[in-house]
Amino acid sequence: MNRLGILLFMFWLVSITSAAGQQDYSQIPLKTAEDCKKAEPEVLKAVNFILSKRVCDQDALTASLFNIKWMENTAHTFSVNRKVSKLSDKKKNPLLVGVYLACLTKFVLENPDKLKDEKTVQLGACRLFADYLRMKDNDVVMTKGIKKFLEAEEQGKLEAYLGYK
Repeated sequence: MNRLGILLFMFWLVSITSAAGQQDYSQIPLKTAEDCKKAEPEVLKAVNFILSKRVCDQDALTASLFNIKWMENTAHTFSVNRKVSKLSDKKKNPLLVGVYLACLTKFVLENPDKLKDEKTVQLGACRLFADYLRMKDNDVVMTKGIKKFLEAEEQGKLEAYLGYK
């Protein structure tokens, strides 16, 4: 099972154990690229919801599951930056990868003219991710890796951090 499959399973487990979520995403079909295109407004609402909640919020986890399903079936392609995905530490911040994926989705949906430029997509998504990480109310544990990531972003060295320079 690949990493995305494991994450999908993890989010599914969490979502079925939570109380009724903020939205019933099961009613939104995501089987085809056409379904995903029609669902984009709901997906954007879901990722904005994720980015407005604490990292461990149960309803945000349900929204993350919906986003991952959308990412798997949409016509858009996504690259996950290895360095950024490692910020989701198994012990301290296991659910951050869902937030990072939400940032990728948000950037892609809000900037359709930039889809073909992977570097621009990554930089835009990482800036959104940095904004989320900085918010103290989100319960993110500030690890050394996260501090380095935020420092690189603050100093204008995000491209080098991500391996583009």
